[in-house]
Amino acid sequence: MCKLRFFIAAALAVAGLVNTAAADLTGDIKRALSDKLLTRARIGVEIVKLSDRADSCRIVFQQNPHLLLMPASNMKVLTTSAALHVLTPQFRFRTMLVRHGNDLVLWGDGDPTLGDIELMDKIGWSQLAVFDDWADQLAKRNITSVANVVVDDSIFDTEFLHPRWAKHQFMSSGAQVGGLNFNTNLIEFLIRERRGGPATWTTRPATSYVHVLSDSCMAGQSNAVILAREPGTNDVQLKGTVEKACDVSLTIHDPPMYAGTVFTDLLKSRGIQVSGTTLRDGSTRQQYAKADPATKAQQWQVLCIFETPLPTAINRCNKDSMNLYAEAFCKRLGATVGQGSWQNGTAVVGRFLKELGIPESDFRLDDGSGLSRENATTADAMVRVLMHNYFSSSKSAFLDSLPIGGVDGTLRKRFTGSLRGRVFAKTGFIANVSALSGYLKTRAGDWYAFSILMNDIPDLSNSSIKPLQDDIVEALDKAASGG
Repeated sequence: MCKLRFFIAAALAVAGLVNTAAADLTGDIKRALSDKLLTRARIGVEIVKLSDRADSCRIVFQQNPHLLLMPASNMKVLTTSAALHVLTPQFRFRTMLVRHGNDLVLWGDGDPTLGDIELMDKIGWSQLAVFDDWADQLAKRNITSVANVVVDDSIFDTEFLHPRWAKHQFMSSGAQVGGLNFNTNLIEFLIRERRGGPATWTTRPATSYVHVLSDSCMAGQSNAVILAREPGTNDVQLKGTVEKACDVSLTIHDPPMYAGTVFTDLLKSRGIQVSGTTLRDGSTRQQYAKADPATKAQQWQVLCIFETPLPTAINRCNKDSMNLYAEAFCKRLGATVGQGSWQNGTAVVGRFLKELGIPESDFRLDDGSGLSRENATTADAMVRVLMHNYFSSSKSAFLDSLPIGGVDGTLRKRFTGSLRGRVFAKTGFIANVSALSGYLKTRAGDWYAFSILMNDIPDLSNSSIKPLQDDIVEALDKAASGG
């Protein structure tokens, strides 16, 4: 592994290996980058032709390869790559249900997939499938009543919301991250019109965790539903108008207690009496670890375990650009050196980048998903990570996770022509930032790794910027395939 890292660093660092790209490729890329929309933009681009060995790869185009730029969701390339490298593709998140006395204890492992309705739908499960199964297991053991449902989320810290995310994101794309998560830490309101009167609504999942303090949503001429949650609470206001049935999602506060409450509500609906409450106790894992074998056997009983393979979670993260997933990976990496936190997690990712020979001057890490505008990296660093994945034992797990042009994920509507099925790349966008990094497989079967990072683009221009990125990839394919 050390030898591979050396070759990757050397292949990119030795000036003599930089190939002078064909004039038509350079000209086509320069034309795309000279578009008036990019007049004031800061741009970093690097393209490398891959080979059968890391030390024989060669650079075919560079522009500002070491310029520090915000990567937006291209940060997920760094985070998921570090997760595969450090945790390995064999890693499994393990969420456990334990009986301690007459309490049921949920041990979280940071798994972002638990109750993720979109993921559950893909495998034919219901949103509550895991909790339903656990209730079945309790019934089989003749457990008909419990005292408390205890949440132990101590695998992560309790800084659920990143302090440097944009304030408006806490109700939408900036879902909180906890040591125990459920339904990507969202609650869905199913709102239905009622002629001449106030709308009706239910939630999915059905839970007592969220409180609707006021409801002034009325039947109207359009769907203009407003859901507002007070920061730091789960008190919600429902406003606006509804013309026809619609679904609106909202982030929740304190994900572990949300998951615990949903489980408690389900137990009650299944006829299992809960005489106490849902509460947090971050010491139960330590109590179990320190107990002698006899005490463990007498006082602790592991009832159920839900496992998620890391590649399954990484696939959902990259294909659909799931911010929560990337943040869960970041904190779970942090848990390998202490408690899962953004500080510990980004330190582990940074250590991984330095192992690849990437200098500290080429990255600045603040979260796992790229929502923070304090993140920065370079096109060269991004390509080095892509090269590492291409030559590593995690190649399949990483490559399979990337959106495929014209086929799926965030690239399903891009590269729908001759490049369909041959571009494997991660998209990225936050305000005034657009990015695309990944791989191209040419018609001749050659592979290229590329990174295109664009900062300071005009407001509301991303839909026009993306075709310029596509033009660069198309120019590469054209040049590599001989026109």
